[in-house]
Amino acid sequence: MNSQFDRLKENYQTSIEAKPVGSHKPRIIFIGGAARSGTTLLQNILCSSKVTNPLIPECAIFRLITDCYIKVNSNAEKFPGIYFPKSGPHEFFRNILLEVIEETLNRFQCEKLVLKEPAMTPFFPVIHSLLGKEVRFVCLTRDPRDIAASMLQWGQRAEKRGTKHWSQQRDMKMFSDFYTSFYTFLSLEDCSLFNEILLLKYENLVTDIKKHLTILEEFTDIELSNYDPKIEWEKGFIDLSEDGPLGNAFSELYGKPVSKSNIGQFRQRLSNKEITIIDDNCALAYDLFRYKRFSNDVKGKNSKHIEQFQSTRHKKNYDSDENETDKEKKKLIALHYKAKQFDPILSEIALLKSKNKRLETIHKELPTLRTKSRQLDLIMKDLPMLRTKSRQLDLIMKDLPMLRSKARMYDDIQKELVRSKQNSIRHLLLQKNLIMALQVLFSKRKLNIINYFKRKLLFIKRLLLFNFFSRRIKWYFKRITGLRKSKK
Repeated sequence: MNSQFDRLKENYQTSIEAKPVGSHKPRIIFIGGAARSGTTLLQNILCSSKVTNPLIPECAIFRLITDCYIKVNSNAEKFPGIYFPKSGPHEFFRNILLEVIEETLNRFQCEKLVLKEPAMTPFFPVIHSLLGKEVRFVCLTRDPRDIAASMLQWGQRAEKRGTKHWSQQRDMKMFSDFYTSFYTFLSLEDCSLFNEILLLKYENLVTDIKKHLTILEEFTDIELSNYDPKIEWEKGFIDLSEDGPLGNAFSELYGKPVSKSNIGQFRQRLSNKEITIIDDNCALAYDLFRYKRFSNDVKGKNSKHIEQFQSTRHKKNYDSDENETDKEKKKLIALHYKAKQFDPILSEIALLKSKNKRLETIHKELPTLRTKSRQLDLIMKDLPMLRTKSRQLDLIMKDLPMLRSKARMYDDIQKELVRSKQNSIRHLLLQKNLIMALQVLFSKRKLNIINYFKRKLLFIKRLLLFNFFSRRIKWYFKRITGLRKSKK
């Protein structure tokens, strides 16, 4: 971390003068820095070239995609490999960003894309890891006291419009935290980003614009020879008027020639106490970006502190004193970075607690689930047999009407058979084949009843003869009576 801090200071010194450009030529330039630090002015300067896009609104979509990528990586257990290609989420989100970039380049028919959004600045390392040599970054810094004064103007405009803004509280500690949050990525140990980033001071940019135009040309590979800082901005896709969509974020210098009139405006807008609070909370940024810690207008306790600081600094050896202060600053950077990492850890802890509760409920339900699983296994074993039986039952149900009709026919046949047997027996009796009929009736019985039936047979013969003679007598009687009636 010590060498990192020294590298950062060295890098800042070289980037202010001239940054060596590598062999590759970037297609995308991202502009970042704290809000109200001059990012819109820098975007206008770079967008004045014919090879770039016109002045367009802030590119919040890149920040949202990058933030989604960070959340996916921090919750890898929720997003297994089935949702992404084999290369993982890195290649997936890289392709999304490249697709948005290609679409924007084609829309404006330009060679290079210049994009800016202050809130995207902390995401620069992640964007660099996704896009690599496709991009370069320009990061602006400005005196935090001037930024606080500009944010207070924002709050005043919001109050006139009847809206609320956090700057209306005039909390200088909050302003300081807001300012330093944009530059926390500079404390990272990964130095690969420093080869692709240019740090510029707003005060130096507006004071010596020609020098910094050459620096920007060399770093971005964008020709800026036609840019004239004395004329008004070219019209792009942003309405820079006070009544436009910028609303409360409007600045009186938007659309106008480059001016250094807003340098040191904090002296008229901030009180001595407010300046002191910012000085105390932004001491590390003052040393890194070489801003004076104490204003000449601040008196009282603050001036005594200045005298005490200067006297002790002259008394001690300069090198040893600087080493001690550097150690303190490095510790502060490390603590600040750890504090930024603490929030996702807390959210992860809450997630783990909720998972632990779910796991406890699952353990409670585990015995019942096991018994149910055993029952399910038994059912699964009997399932093939039950399926075959069900198929057989289905076939039986299909054939049931036919079987019923056949059963009815069988009953009818049985009845007919019984009737036919009875008729055959009567017929045999009438044909005088009584012995055969008796044999049919008593075929199952082996009884010697032939004599019995012989006597019966004689009786029947006599009866038949009697019937025959009685009929003949009746016929004669009718004839005689008929003849008598005819004679009368």
